[in-house]
Amino acid sequence: MRQFTVDEDGIKLIRKKTLLKSIPIVTLAVVVGAYLSLQNNEQSANQNFVYIFTPFIILACGFGIKRGLKRLVTQTKSLVISITGNAITREISNTPTITLYVYNIKEIAKSPDGEILIQGSNKNEAINIPAEIANYNELEALLNGIKPIRNAPTSFYQKYRVIVSLITLMAMIVLYTTQNHIYLILSCLTVVSVLVQGLYSIQTNRNIDEKTKRNSWISLFVIIAVIYFTILKLTGQV
Repeated sequence: MRQFTVDEDGIKLIRKKTLLKSIPIVTLAVVVGAYLSLQNNEQSANQNFVYIFTPFIILACGFGIKRGLKRLVTQTKSLVISITGNAITREISNTPTITLYVYNIKEIAKSPDGEILIQGSNKNEAINIPAEIANYNELEALLNGIKPIRNAPTSFYQKYRVIVSLITLMAMIVLYTTQNHIYLILSCLTVVSVLVQGLYSIQTNRNIDEKTKRNSWISLFVIIAVIYFTILKLTGQV
């Protein structure tokens, strides 16, 4: 049996990659939120409130990113990929162990950024292996011996992740500022669709730990709030 883990250099690369993806979006969200509050509050007292509490919002976002990174690092450190003659097993703390037998492996694909996906007989049976795993070339050779690895194109969401995030932010801005019923409905559908898709992806992904899955249900309240707020604006109550 051969086992593969992520070493300290890999952990550093994953941390850096995550920060580069999350900080710009969070920063933009804070700036947009502060701007909207200022635009919709003409009284100086309310403006002062925004100026005072914006730093606290930034600190809260920073704390959230720090916690998320800590959880990601803990998970990544516990990642163990075991390969035997007849099976591939992935183990991560607080996450169900996944074992794919060789005869059940449908395909092995490598994304442009080096991440490897081992797909089982059905959609929910899959093992994701980060590109930062130690002894990557050896692992790739072993997997290629089990089933030829195909080069997979970048998925739509990965390719347009930033654009999707910006569109969602713009939809929330429109939802908050417009009184046009068509724009309201389109914005509501956009935000709700993105949130529902995100929630579904997290809940059905066996590579995500149980704590993250539990916390993701918070987005359900956000979805309800967005729909409720849209109904209030459509009926002229806001």
